[in-house]
Amino acid sequence: MIPKLKICDKCQKESIIWKSSNTGGLKLCKQCWNIYSINKTQNPTKFSISPVSTKRKKANVEYNKLRLKFLEQNPLCQIKFEKCTYYAGEVHHIRGGEERSVYYLIQSTWAATCRNCHSEIHLESKKARELGWLK
Repeated sequence: MIPKLKICDKCQKESIIWKSSNTGGLKLCKQCWNIYSINKTQNPTKFSISPVSTKRKKANVEYNKLRLKFLEQNPLCQIKFEKCTYYAGEVHHIRGGEERSVYYLIQSTWAATCRNCHSEIHLESKKARELGWLK
């Protein structure tokens, strides 16, 4: 019996297809099937650790809602350094570092800034502290 040649889903070459129940429905040639099975055994974990905690994800959802409202209410930059573009597109958290998570959703510790002023605050932290934009 002469085996039928079919197109491999990975390499797109016409060859004999190796059927396997664990390829997720892919039609793979012998070479691609070997690569697939090696990769599958090298990464046996099904679950990965999320870089963001569940608590922080909830806070981020709330923050994004509050942030949009805050920027609608404060469309102009509040910092106004030399290279200011005057239109706010970012929120600067005046209380940073260790205190940031405590004051993360408190709008009284926020300042509407343009990109240039926000960069200046973090590049010139000593100057920003003197002016009260960092605490």
